[in-house]
Amino acid sequence: QQEQQEQWADAAPMPMVFMCAGCRRPVGDTSSWVLSDEESGCILLRSAAPSVVVDPERKLSKLPGEYG
Repeated sequence: QQEQQEQWADAAPMPMVFMCAGCRRPVGDTSSWVLSDEESGCILLRSAAPSVVVDPERKLSKLPGEYG
């Protein structure tokens, strides 16, 4: 059992896909992961999936508990 746990610890992490909480479409995956901030609960991706539309005008959220 200890040998199996050591193998899991040495294994590469499994890839993950990040999905929109609203429409459930994929927005990116761990191959584009740059960094994460546990305190704010944010993940920064290098690029987004082709299905993601980015507006040229930057809009920041003003909702309480959100950081832009």
